[in-house]
Amino acid sequence: MRNGGEIAVDCGGECTGCPNGTACTADRDCASALCVSGVCATPSCDDGRTDGDETDVDCGGPECDPCDDGRACEAATDCASGVCGDDTCVAASCADTVLNGTETDVDCGGSCAACALGATCAIATDCASGVCEENVCVAPTCDDEVANGDETDVDCGGSCPGCAVGAACDDGDDCVSLSCSDAGQCLAPACDDEITNGTESDVDCGGACPHCDTGGACTTGGDCVSGVCESNVCAAPACDDGVENGTETDVDCGGDCDPCEDGEGCGDGDDCESGVCDGTGTCVSASCVDGVQNAGETDVDCGGPCGDCDDGEGCAVGGDCASGVCSAANVCAVPSCTDGVDNGTETDVDCGGSCPACGQGDGCSDGDDCESGVCSANACAAPTCNDGVENGSETGVDCGGGTCGDCGTGGGCAGPGDCMSGVCTGNVCAAPACNDGVRNGAETGTDCGGGACVDCGTGGGCASASDCVSGVCTANVCAAPACNDGVRNGAETGTDCGGGACVDCGTGGGCASASDCVSGVCTANVCAAPACNDGVRNGAETGTDCGGGTCVDCATGGGCASASDCVSGVCTANVCSAPTCTDGVQNGTETDTDCGGATCPDCAEGDSCTANGDCASAHCVSGVCVVAPTAGFSIPPPSAAAPLTVTATSSATPGSAAITQTRYDWGDGGGFVSASTHTYAASGTYTVIQEVRDANSLTATASQTITVDDFQPVRFSTTDISPGVSLSADRLSVESWPTRGGVRSNRAVMPGSGVFYFESERLIGRGSVYGAGVATAAEVLGNVAGATAQSLGAITGGGIESNGSTCTGGTPWFSRSERFFGFVVDYRGTSPIVHVLLDDGAGAPYVKQSCTMAVTTPLYIFYSGERYELRWQMRINPGNDTTNHPFHFTANGVRDALTAAGATSAASALVMGWGQTRARAVSTAPVLTTSPSLSVAVGTPVTLTASATDAEDGTLTSTITWEDVATQRHARTTGTGATFSFTPTTVGRHPIVVTATDSYEVTTTRTIMVTVTGTLAQFDPVVLTPDALTGQGVTVAPNGLGARFDGFDKYGIRANQPIYGQFWYFEATRQVPPSNIGMGLVTADGDLDPYEFGRVPYSMSVNTLGGTWRNLVWQSAWDSSASTYGLAVDYRGQNPVVYVIINGVIQETLILDDVWVPLYPMLYANPTSSVAPALDWTINFGTSSFVYDPTAILTAAGVDASGLEVGWGDANTP
Repeated sequence: MRNGGEIAVDCGGECTGCPNGTACTADRDCASALCVSGVCATPSCDDGRTDGDETDVDCGGPECDPCDDGRACEAATDCASGVCGDDTCVAASCADTVLNGTETDVDCGGSCAACALGATCAIATDCASGVCEENVCVAPTCDDEVANGDETDVDCGGSCPGCAVGAACDDGDDCVSLSCSDAGQCLAPACDDEITNGTESDVDCGGACPHCDTGGACTTGGDCVSGVCESNVCAAPACDDGVENGTETDVDCGGDCDPCEDGEGCGDGDDCESGVCDGTGTCVSASCVDGVQNAGETDVDCGGPCGDCDDGEGCAVGGDCASGVCSAANVCAVPSCTDGVDNGTETDVDCGGSCPACGQGDGCSDGDDCESGVCSANACAAPTCNDGVENGSETGVDCGGGTCGDCGTGGGCAGPGDCMSGVCTGNVCAAPACNDGVRNGAETGTDCGGGACVDCGTGGGCASASDCVSGVCTANVCAAPACNDGVRNGAETGTDCGGGACVDCGTGGGCASASDCVSGVCTANVCAAPACNDGVRNGAETGTDCGGGTCVDCATGGGCASASDCVSGVCTANVCSAPTCTDGVQNGTETDTDCGGATCPDCAEGDSCTANGDCASAHCVSGVCVVAPTAGFSIPPPSAAAPLTVTATSSATPGSAAITQTRYDWGDGGGFVSASTHTYAASGTYTVIQEVRDANSLTATASQTITVDDFQPVRFSTTDISPGVSLSADRLSVESWPTRGGVRSNRAVMPGSGVFYFESERLIGRGSVYGAGVATAAEVLGNVAGATAQSLGAITGGGIESNGSTCTGGTPWFSRSERFFGFVVDYRGTSPIVHVLLDDGAGAPYVKQSCTMAVTTPLYIFYSGERYELRWQMRINPGNDTTNHPFHFTANGVRDALTAAGATSAASALVMGWGQTRARAVSTAPVLTTSPSLSVAVGTPVTLTASATDAEDGTLTSTITWEDVATQRHARTTGTGATFSFTPTTVGRHPIVVTATDSYEVTTTRTIMVTVTGTLAQFDPVVLTPDALTGQGVTVAPNGLGARFDGFDKYGIRANQPIYGQFWYFEATRQVPPSNIGMGLVTADGDLDPYEFGRVPYSMSVNTLGGTWRNLVWQSAWDSSASTYGLAVDYRGQNPVVYVIINGVIQETLILDDVWVPLYPMLYANPTSSVAPALDWTINFGTSSFVYDPTAILTAAGVDASGLEVGWGDANTP
């Protein structure tokens, strides 16, 4: 029987829970502790509760996904990290004996220590051997391009081949040169290292070193002082060893050896066969000027191969003497005319000069020496026709006689053959005439041509056309008339045309009839030009009097050369075709090309038309097919109760013309109005219609249904808020200003009103001086909740603040790991009683403290605190929609906790919401479809697309929001709608977060990772470089490696060289006492003018007062006595890892998980007492020695430093 408070027979209410499918009113009525839409339901992994076998909300257990770090667990399988400690999922570590985190094998690889042989790996740095092949760590080899095993450097030394110069070594055996320095570096071979190495053939000699002495080892003669290497031993010099050595002045000659030949070396004439050694120490050939009788000379420098000897000098033959006569006594004799020698004044042997004249061919000096009287080129010549003498058979001087040229007029002759004119009269040559029967004078033919005589007939000689009767001279012969001779002759009616034998004449040419003309028209013996009415197809016409461009187009069937010749605009096989709807031409009845009219398809937008029926859009305006506009708009889901003001945002798109009018019918009886904002006086469901009209007077409509109810959601106020505190779009999540600030809710609970509930959730990992609670309107927004009697709160740093309140229930302190905080406010009396609930570790709440506040005024939800990360820090749930946004603690759990704390009355009166509660229908999460992640090159425009639909709301594409997480938090690149575009300017990653939200504020989020590839620019030198975001009053040292800060605020400057994809190191040294100055890293778009909280860029810094900061949020403190600070930045992974090195140790390790783009070194400072030219900071990128050894420091701390390049930028790294 169902009785008492039971929901069904013997279950529900105060009895045990009912089975699934049973009607229910609250979670406590169900055995599953889950009441959905009035029915007990089976727990699921997405119901926002800890139920079923889950160990935390929607995670853990055998059915749901593992839980994130910090959430509750029972076994390792409940945790994404695979580690469950103290019933809480513990972050992956390198000593938890579980393969997790970035590890590639259990507790090794990734960010952990390198793995042993055989372990799984992803990259080489995962392995102790430095070699990863097919994802397995393998043993070192001598060709694996890694320094491992007993190698002293990469693939050399130890048991591998010797190392090259400069490589690391332990002793000489590790080096190709066999020489290892005390500093452990292979040295280059030297000629004084007492080792046979390099090119040496023996110890420090041979090769590139000095030559080896006799008996030394050698490989070639070049290794030896003697130049002779025999059986790899340097030999002593010899006169037949083919080498210049010993006393020799050249190879095997001179000195103690035989004399040298010409061109070989010598010390004096005794060394030379020629007896002559020149000033360069070279034996020269015997010559006729060397002052020595040698080389066959009969006397000093004469006779033999030299010049003739003078009379009385020695000789061997006559040829040795100038006189040509050598006496029996071997002495040169005086010349005579009978000595058979050409000598003395003779011009030839015993003739000429003072001797008798010479015959033809003998030598001479002038004609007197010759019998012929002609001396030419010092030889007596035979008579010729050009010697200026009448001799031989000549009839005149150098003419006539048969052997010489004909004589001119008046010249002597013996017959006509002696004359140029061919006429000899009285032994005298006559002048030419046109009747002398001879071709002479200027005549081109016999007695014709040449101008003075008559023209020559065909075949006659000619020099030009004027010499010919035909007017044509070809190859000096008068040609017969032809049709291509450029002359009107023969039967031609015009020049080379007409007359039947030649081509027809063009316009203006002569003619005798029409057949003589190209145009076929002869008028008054002149060929007429073609005309479009002459009844003849001529000129450019393609048909008779049509086509060709100058005449009218040809009709169907007419001739044509192209489409332009035809009325139809279509020419096929040189015949004009009839119009069709597929001929690519506007013809026939078409209104545009192949469209419109009575027979063709409708025309597209922009085509010509005469009526609506011509257009596919059914809209013809002013003779053009146009497209109507498309209506579209969106109204955000109502966020308050009636009276409610809503605003429609139009997404209408124009068609062919601009939209000129947009109107709305708001569905409550007012008809269409132009206002896009409307106030609904009462709750209800309304259909809103948008009508748009364009400049063509075309209209379109769209509609949307909205529901206005009486429920007013509770959110943080937009007016009762500290400057700098930021709220999320739904105003339920909050981010603080770096200095303390606060915000109150928009609604309060009143004295005497009831018992109400809300929750707060910590969204970041760090608990500290921020939290939520309740406060009156009198509490200062900057105060921490509970700082005065006007407020009370749970501070995430681990305590309940309740100054001025009376509390029970033990100490207020709790663990900083607490994430959820429940608040029950019992304001049925004049002063509120606040019960603060925490998680007992099993997902159930318990009352940590119950406090009676000493206030009697309205109470608001209150948040206050400082910024600890650049993201939402805390979120509240006031119970606006307990179905789709359920509380962490169930209603039954809260009631049980109150009852256990003795607040039974409050448990009975509890309302699970702030002043009200609402359980709406279950809303299906939007379905969000996006572009996939992609990689693009730098400078490539990127356009991403997304669409969203929702079971309840339909299309949600217009509500989609886009956020580029790689851009600055305070100046995000954002967008809305179906597309998002940007053009990346540098390498890096851009996580693009896409979110769709339905009317129940249920969201679906996707992240598109855009990876930008390219080459990171490298600068040489790497220096501090002012840019558009550099602070004021920053003076950079001349070498770019230091700065002084004279501005009035905290200003900064970055270096020119960023890091992305490398593992680099740099240091900075303060030059002033510790003060509010620092060094660190910042992104390129980070504003350093000034470097302040309000627009803090993604950055990290080390302040010389002794603190490490991230995004200007304090992280840790340390001794401020250090003066040099080092940063080792490993940016080989997704986000940079920064190792802060101070006083020779790693002070802190920061993972900058909000940095996705290149990162730059920076310096910053508030004004110091330094005076110009003194510097506040110096910075070292590797141009000089570093203070710290980062490789040793990282290694000592267990960090794999094998990939560290000690320096900053390619210009400064090894």
